[in-house]
Amino acid sequence: MMGKVVDRHEDAKKLAADIRMTSRAFGFGALSRHKRAFVYTLHLAGTFCWFKIFNEHFYELKASDGPSMYPTIHFQGDWLLISKHYKNGRDIGFGDIIVYKKPHDFHSEVAKRVVGLPGDYVLKNPPLNGETVVEHDAQMIQVRWIV
Repeated sequence: MMGKVVDRHEDAKKLAADIRMTSRAFGFGALSRHKRAFVYTLHLAGTFCWFKIFNEHFYELKASDGPSMYPTIHFQGDWLLISKHYKNGRDIGFGDIIVYKKPHDFHSEVAKRVVGLPGDYVLKNPPLNGETVVEHDAQMIQVRWIV
């Protein structure tokens, strides 16, 4: 009977040694359970902060919602990777797709294609499907700069 107790004791020692080796391999050494939980929490908080900073200043991933850019962007199911390098209109060009907050509803955003830059004149309500433009119906508007 004593032999079995000793064997179990030795097995427990081997198991404890294996656990210590594994925790050292992951860089936690002989930290207590509470300290290990604290370290994990710090890692999680750091990851969250890094993601938030990345999302605010570099890139943002958003789902499309609404038909205004169809067929380029589908109603639902398409994802938009939004670059924050062009904040405040910096380096925007003709044909780019931009995302901005609605002027009258700051809680929602819209995606639109740039058809003109400040100082350009564009045709309001252009004809569709190759229709000809009647001169008195054509109305040109000047593009304003809105930031």
